[in-house]
Amino acid sequence: MVNVSTLLQEQHGRCYWCDKILTLGSSDLTKDLLIPEALDGTTCYDNLVASCRQCHVRFSNRRIKSKIAWLRNMLAIQKNPSH
Repeated sequence: MVNVSTLLQEQHGRCYWCDKILTLGSSDLTKDLLIPEALDGTTCYDNLVASCRQCHVRFSNRRIKSKIAWLRNMLAIQKNPSH
């Protein structure tokens, strides 16, 4: 079983999805699957990432392309906020 601390170290203490700073022991720290089990993903090491709770819930059972599209949209909004 993969330890969330290992994932967090590899990700330099940040959420895989939104880059939020996370700390061990925080209630906000979760393990997330790149490909959800509902879409035939496994809990193998290559499919696991450290995630904040908000992103974990937001991306529940979404396909990876859908997750990436959402993130790209959020980045575009941040770069070009409407006034």
